[in-house]
Amino acid sequence: MKILLLGATGLVGTELRKLLQEDLRVRALTCLVRRPFPQGSAPAKERMEVVDFNRLTDYKDLFAVDAVICALGTTIKTAGSQAAFASVDLELVRAAGLLARSQGVSRFLVVSAHGARDTSPIFYNRTKGEMERALAAMGFPYLTIAQPSLLLGDRKEYRRGERWLQSLVSPVLRWIPAAWRPIYAYQVAKSLMGDLERSNKGIKYLENRFMVRQYPFSQAPNL
Repeated sequence: MKILLLGATGLVGTELRKLLQEDLRVRALTCLVRRPFPQGSAPAKERMEVVDFNRLTDYKDLFAVDAVICALGTTIKTAGSQAAFASVDLELVRAAGLLARSQGVSRFLVVSAHGARDTSPIFYNRTKGEMERALAAMGFPYLTIAQPSLLLGDRKEYRRGERWLQSLVSPVLRWIPAAWRPIYAYQVAKSLMGDLERSNKGIKYLENRFMVRQYPFSQAPNL
C-alpha cells in the first residue's frame, strides 16, 4: 500500500509513523510536515515532504495514494483562538479529505475525539463533530474515525494541565470506565493500523472503549 500521513510529528502521528515504517503491507510512506525533522534511520520507503498547509491544494498529486491517515490536531491554547483551532482541526482536515477524494482515495482514517458531536455546546467537541460530519459527507468507501479520550504519552510540546492529569490518573488507569479512560497514543495508532485494510465498507467509529480493550496499555512498549 501507498500511505500518506498527515500529523506525523504529533503524539498519535509519531506512533503511527513508527508502525507504518515497520508494516510490511506499506511499500511507500509519505509524511507531510510543516518543517524538516530528523529522520534518523528511516527506511527507504519513507519520504518526507515539507509543505505549506495553507496552500494544500498545491500538493494534490501527493494525495494519489491507497490510504490517507490524518492525525492533525492542536489546542485552542496553542492555536491562540477558537478560530485558529478550527482552521486546523476542521478546515485543514476537511481540505485533506477533499484532496484525497479528488485523487480517488478510497480509505481515509482520522483521529477525532471522544464526545465529538456537531451539536455539542462545547466548542472543542462541536468542532470535532463538524469535522466528522464533513468527512462523512464526502462518500469515502472506507472512512475510519478514532475517538480517543484524553491522550497519554510523551509530547514534544509541553502541556502542563495534561502532564498533571496524566500523573494523577496513571496509578488508577485500569479502574476508570473504558468509555472515558485516558488512552495512550500507541493504543490509538494500533487501532487505526488494525483498520487499515478492513473489507466491510462504510464509516467505522473506533470508540475509546474499544481501543483501550483491544490494545491494553500493559502490552504497549515502554509504557
